[in-house]
Amino acid sequence: MCLFIHRCSGECGVGPGIEKGDAAIAATALERDEPVRAGDGHFESIPGVTHESCR
Repeated sequence: MCLFIHRCSGECGVGPGIEKGDAAIAATALERDEPVRAGDGHFESIPGVTHESCR
């Protein structure tokens, strides 16, 4: 199983860190020891989360 997030090209978040939804996805990935597939690399900055590019 691989968790998937698609982020709009408009980058909805403002400021440092990640959005609440992304935090929930990252937490789930950590809990289940699963990678996160995303079109951008913002999950790479989260310790312990394995990011797989879907591009």
